[in-house]
Amino acid sequence: MKIANNKKFYILHFTFYILIIITLLSCTTSPQTGSLSGNIQLENESDHSGITIALYDLAELDPDIVEANTKWPHIGVIINQMTEFDHRFANLLKSTQTDANGNFKIKDIPTGRYNFMAMKEGFGFKYIYEILINEGENALSEQCKMKNVRCKMKNNEKKSNSDNFTFLTLNFTLDSNDSTRNTADIILYPATHIHEDITETTIFESSHHYIIENDIYVSGVLTIEHGAVIRIEK
Repeated sequence: MKIANNKKFYILHFTFYILIIITLLSCTTSPQTGSLSGNIQLENESDHSGITIALYDLAELDPDIVEANTKWPHIGVIINQMTEFDHRFANLLKSTQTDANGNFKIKDIPTGRYNFMAMKEGFGFKYIYEILINEGENALSEQCKMKNVRCKMKNNEKKSNSDNFTFLTLNFTLDSNDSTRNTADIILYPATHIHEDITETTIFESSHHYIIENDIYVSGVLTIEHGAVIRIEK
């Protein structure tokens, strides 16, 4: 009789532990994830495949400087993702490549904020900072709207409501206007290699990459639009 009672005791305890495990497993939820899709195109190209699309963790910002920026926003050095993020040193989360039409989709992204990059050799790169990935489907076009990012550009567009700063022969133009060119979310432009002095009126256009291959002298008026990227080869 004692042995039978012991068996019942062990069976009851075993059943109790199993119920606890099942309850814990049922309460455990899988991480929320979302996807990001969009369309990237190369200027003057019919094949838009092979563009690398990548998501990176946000750059770490010095908390002391961030606090100082909050308390005294008009003085000191302002830091943010734009000033601190560099994909070469960032932690890559996920990446993919576009198809021939320029379409891409990244799946199973943990919800949160990330820095976005589109890049192809010979065309430079484009960043979008702190895009938000919600659960479910996310479109790059919507991210552009939320971030108020000039993802699209129109050639030879007229600019208005701009603030211009002129220093000697360098003219810097800040422009907040948004415009559309076609259905692509982002246009990547061929990189321009510069190896001669700039002696005539020249414009470094927004979202274009300019690679300075050697020492040059600027004697003409050089206008550098907001968003132009200038890279100096070593």
